[in-house]
Amino acid sequence: MFELSLSLSYAEGALVRVLGLIERRGFPLLGMECRPEAGGLTLSVRVPDNGRPVDVLVRQIKRLPDVCEASFAVARPAFAIPARLAQPTPARIPRPTRGGLSWLGIPDRVSPEAVSA
Repeated sequence: MFELSLSLSYAEGALVRVLGLIERRGFPLLGMECRPEAGGLTLSVRVPDNGRPVDVLVRQIKRLPDVCEASFAVARPAFAIPARLAQPTPARIPRPTRGGLSWLGIPDRVSPEAVSA
Protein backbone atom coordinates (compact mmCIF):
# COMPACT_ATOMS: atom_id res chain seq x y z
CA MET A 1 0.00 0.00 0.00
CA PHE A 2 1.24 3.49 -0.87
CA GLU A 3 0.39 6.79 0.76
CA LEU A 4 0.47 9.85 -1.46
CA SER A 5 1.09 13.19 0.26
CA LEU A 6 -0.13 16.13 -1.79
CA SER A 7 -0.25 19.86 -1.25
CA LEU A 8 -2.91 21.67 -3.28
CA SER A 9 -3.72 25.34 -3.61
CA TYR A 10 -7.28 26.57 -3.08
CA ALA A 11 -8.69 26.45 -6.58
CA GLU A 12 -11.97 25.34 -7.99
CA GLY A 13 -11.80 21.71 -9.14
CA ALA A 14 -8.24 21.02 -7.92
CA LEU A 15 -9.29 18.14 -5.69
CA VAL A 16 -11.58 16.69 -8.36
CA ARG A 17 -8.77 16.76 -10.95
CA VAL A 18 -6.34 14.95 -8.63
CA LEU A 19 -8.81 12.25 -7.60
CA GLY A 20 -9.97 11.80 -11.21
CA LEU A 21 -6.38 11.31 -12.37
CA ILE A 22 -5.74 8.70 -9.69
CA GLU A 23 -8.88 6.79 -10.66
CA ARG A 24 -8.19 7.00 -14.42
CA ARG A 25 -4.68 5.59 -13.93
CA GLY A 26 -6.13 2.44 -12.36
CA PHE A 27 -5.45 3.08 -8.67
CA PRO A 28 -8.56 2.55 -6.54
CA LEU A 29 -8.76 4.75 -3.45
CA LEU A 30 -8.41 2.91 -0.15
CA GLY A 31 -8.60 6.01 2.02
CA MET A 32 -8.31 9.77 1.93
CA GLU A 33 -7.68 12.51 4.45
CA CYS A 34 -7.88 16.21 3.64
CA ARG A 35 -6.77 19.02 5.98
CA PRO A 36 -7.06 22.74 5.28
CA GLU A 37 -3.91 24.79 5.76
CA ALA A 38 -2.92 28.38 5.16
CA GLY A 39 -3.07 28.92 1.41
CA GLY A 40 -4.18 25.43 0.43
CA LEU A 41 -5.04 21.85 1.30
CA THR A 42 -2.94 18.93 2.47
CA LEU A 43 -4.21 15.70 1.04
CA SER A 44 -3.21 12.14 2.04
CA VAL A 45 -4.43 9.38 -0.25
CA ARG A 46 -3.89 5.62 0.27
CA VAL A 47 -3.75 3.43 -2.84
CA PRO A 48 -2.96 -0.30 -3.13
CA ASP A 49 0.20 -1.76 -4.58
CA ASN A 50 -1.38 -3.34 -7.64
CA GLY A 51 1.79 -3.62 -9.73
CA ARG A 52 1.40 -0.28 -11.47
CA PRO A 53 4.30 2.18 -11.10
CA VAL A 54 3.30 4.71 -8.46
CA ASP A 55 6.23 7.01 -9.26
CA VAL A 56 4.74 7.62 -12.72
CA LEU A 57 1.44 8.51 -11.05
CA VAL A 58 3.18 11.03 -8.78
CA ARG A 59 4.95 12.64 -11.76
CA GLN A 60 1.61 12.98 -13.55
CA ILE A 61 0.00 14.52 -10.46
CA LYS A 62 2.84 17.05 -10.21
CA ARG A 63 2.03 18.25 -13.74
CA LEU A 64 -1.54 19.16 -12.80
CA PRO A 65 -2.29 22.83 -12.23
CA ASP A 66 -2.78 23.86 -8.58
CA VAL A 67 -0.59 21.01 -7.25
CA CYS A 68 2.20 22.56 -5.18
CA GLU A 69 4.04 19.36 -4.25
CA ALA A 70 3.50 15.61 -4.34
CA SER A 71 5.36 12.64 -2.87
CA PHE A 72 4.66 9.03 -1.95
CA ALA A 73 5.74 6.60 0.74
CA VAL A 74 5.18 2.93 1.36
CA ALA A 75 2.52 2.68 4.06
CA ARG A 76 2.83 -0.18 6.46
CA PRO A 77 -0.50 -1.80 7.26
CA ALA A 78 -1.63 -1.47 10.82
CA PHE A 79 -2.38 -4.63 12.69
CA ALA A 80 -3.83 -5.33 16.08
CA ILE A 81 -2.68 -7.88 18.57
CA PRO A 82 -5.61 -9.87 19.92
CA ALA A 83 -6.57 -8.98 23.49
CA ARG A 84 -6.19 -12.55 24.67
CA LEU A 85 -4.08 -15.06 22.86
CA ALA A 86 -5.52 -18.52 22.68
CA GLN A 87 -3.68 -20.86 25.01
CA PRO A 88 -2.67 -24.08 23.33
CA THR A 89 -4.26 -27.12 24.88
CA PRO A 90 -1.67 -29.52 26.23
CA ALA A 91 -1.43 -32.77 24.39
CA ARG A 92 -2.60 -35.70 26.46
CA ILE A 93 -0.28 -38.63 26.53
CA PRO A 94 -2.21 -41.88 26.53
CA ARG A 95 -1.57 -43.95 29.61
CA PRO A 96 -0.61 -47.53 29.00
CA THR A 97 -3.23 -49.97 30.14
CA ARG A 98 -2.10 -52.54 32.67
CA GLY A 99 -5.26 -54.57 32.93
CA GLY A 100 -6.43 -52.99 36.21
CA LEU A 101 -3.09 -53.44 38.01
CA SER A 102 -0.76 -50.77 39.38
CA TRP A 103 2.89 -50.72 38.42
CA LEU A 104 3.60 -52.99 41.42
CA GLY A 105 1.01 -55.51 40.29
CA ILE A 106 -1.52 -54.58 42.98
CA PRO A 107 -5.10 -54.38 41.74
CA ASP A 108 -6.29 -50.77 41.23
CA ARG A 109 -9.72 -51.50 42.66
CA VAL A 110 -10.72 -54.02 45.14
CA SER A 111 -14.33 -55.15 44.91
CA PRO A 112 -16.26 -55.67 48.14
CA GLU A 113 -16.94 -59.30 47.16
CA ALA A 114 -13.20 -60.02 47.01
CA VAL A 115 -12.63 -58.56 50.53
CA SER A 116 -15.39 -60.54 52.23
CA ALA A 117 -14.27 -63.83 50.74
